Amino acid sequence: NGVNGILVKEEDEHELREAIKRLIENKNYRDELGAAAREFIEKNCDAELFARRLADFFKLIESSETA
Repeated sequence: NGVNGILVKEEDEHELREAIKRLIENKNYRDELGAAAREFIEKNCDAELFARRLADFFKLIESSETA
Protein backbone atom coordinates (compact mmCIF):
# COMPACT_ATOMS: atom_id res chain seq x y z
CA ASN A 1 0.00 0.00 0.00
CA GLY A 2 1.47 3.28 -1.11
CA VAL A 3 4.45 1.59 -2.78
CA ASN A 4 3.10 0.53 -6.17
CA GLY A 5 -0.59 1.11 -5.66
CA ILE A 6 -3.18 2.27 -3.17
CA LEU A 7 -5.37 0.06 -1.03
CA VAL A 8 -8.59 1.34 0.48
CA LYS A 9 -11.03 -0.40 2.77
CA GLU A 10 -13.96 -2.04 1.02
CA GLU A 11 -16.99 0.24 0.79
CA ASP A 12 -15.14 3.15 2.41
CA GLU A 13 -16.16 6.00 0.13
CA HIS A 14 -14.30 8.63 2.13
CA GLU A 15 -11.00 6.73 1.99
CA LEU A 16 -11.43 6.11 -1.75
CA ARG A 17 -12.24 9.77 -2.34
CA GLU A 18 -9.13 10.85 -0.41
CA ALA A 19 -6.92 8.40 -2.33
CA ILE A 20 -8.21 9.66 -5.68
CA LYS A 21 -7.84 13.27 -4.53
CA ARG A 22 -4.22 12.61 -3.54
CA LEU A 23 -3.50 11.14 -6.97
CA ILE A 24 -5.12 14.06 -8.76
CA GLU A 25 -3.33 16.68 -6.70
CA ASN A 26 0.14 15.11 -6.51
CA LYS A 27 1.84 14.40 -9.84
CA ASN A 28 5.07 13.24 -8.18
CA TYR A 29 3.16 10.65 -6.13
CA ARG A 30 1.33 9.46 -9.27
CA ASP A 31 4.61 9.14 -11.14
CA GLU A 32 6.30 7.26 -8.26
CA LEU A 33 3.41 4.81 -7.93
CA GLY A 34 3.28 4.29 -11.67
CA ALA A 35 7.01 3.65 -11.96
CA ALA A 36 6.98 1.24 -9.02
CA ALA A 37 3.96 -0.61 -10.41
CA ARG A 38 5.63 -0.94 -13.81
CA GLU A 39 8.83 -2.24 -12.22
CA PHE A 40 6.86 -4.80 -10.19
CA ILE A 41 5.03 -6.04 -13.29
CA GLU A 42 8.21 -6.23 -15.35
CA LYS A 43 9.97 -8.25 -12.63
CA ASN A 44 7.10 -10.50 -11.54
CA CYS A 45 4.76 -10.92 -14.48
CA ASP A 46 7.08 -12.16 -17.22
CA ALA A 47 5.38 -14.90 -19.29
CA GLU A 48 8.37 -17.24 -19.07
CA LEU A 49 8.67 -16.73 -15.32
CA PHE A 50 4.95 -17.37 -14.93
CA ALA A 51 5.22 -20.57 -16.98
CA ARG A 52 8.15 -21.80 -14.84
CA ARG A 53 6.30 -21.03 -11.63
CA LEU A 54 3.21 -22.82 -12.90
CA ALA A 55 5.26 -25.87 -13.93
CA ASP A 56 6.93 -25.91 -10.49
CA PHE A 57 3.52 -25.71 -8.86
CA PHE A 58 2.25 -28.70 -10.85
CA LYS A 59 5.40 -30.66 -9.97
CA LEU A 60 4.80 -29.87 -6.31
CA ILE A 61 1.21 -31.11 -6.52
CA GLU A 62 2.29 -34.23 -8.37
CA SER A 63 5.01 -35.02 -5.82
CA SER A 64 2.64 -34.49 -2.89
CA GLU A 65 0.11 -36.90 -4.44
CA THR A 66 2.72 -39.64 -4.76
CA ALA A 67 4.10 -39.16 -1.24
